[in-house]
Amino acid sequence: MPKESIESDVEVELAAVRSAIVLRYREAPGGPLVSTGIGLGVVRVGLRAGFANLAAEIARSYGELVSLTVGAKPYPPGSGAVRSIPRLPTAEGGCDGFEVSIDLDSPRLVAGDTARGSVVVRNLRASGTDAFGSAGPAWLRLPGRKDVVAGYSGYLALGIKRFHFGSQAPVRLPFILGTSSFSPDDSYVVAQGDYEVVVPVALSIVSADQEDPPLEMLACGYMIEIGAGSSGDG
Repeated sequence: MPKESIESDVEVELAAVRSAIVLRYREAPGGPLVSTGIGLGVVRVGLRAGFANLAAEIARSYGELVSLTVGAKPYPPGSGAVRSIPRLPTAEGGCDGFEVSIDLDSPRLVAGDTARGSVVVRNLRASGTDAFGSAGPAWLRLPGRKDVVAGYSGYLALGIKRFHFGSQAPVRLPFILGTSSFSPDDSYVVAQGDYEVVVPVALSIVSADQEDPPLEMLACGYMIEIGAGSSGDG
């Protein structure tokens, strides 16, 4: 059989597998599917962090035809590298005349779920200014530690906002917080316990129609309790 024909048959099979997975799971409770795509000889399937059981089901159904990711980690456990964590700013709480803090609706979140909040940026300078800014996504770290253990593993559009704020005036930048485990173990969602929420913030001040290099800050100090897990999205 010609090579082109074999490749065509494989592509048709993979397309059929992808379509079947999308049709079966796109309306499933909790919205487990994050992404699907066709890679080199496999269908790549990304699931939200609380859906390891669903990953096992898909693996049983399609075997080596699928490559699975649950949250930030490959499935099955240990079959690949954990997604890397970006470098976080070192200027905790603000810098250069700006203060950043975190506002969330609740200090409690169920493992596997997500929450949305705001970073409150306050201008402590003597005059107002125009700026571009963005925040998040948020991360979780153990109290008193600098290393991140969990965060949001889905896809986000870059939410850069332009605004003007006067002296001492606050501006809110939205962010999302997830509970996908980024620890080098077999867990897909973060363990129950108390964590510190930290959110990276980038702020570019506009002056004389020019943008200065962005100020990079880390909003921190907000404590949250992570409760028993669910089939959420992390």
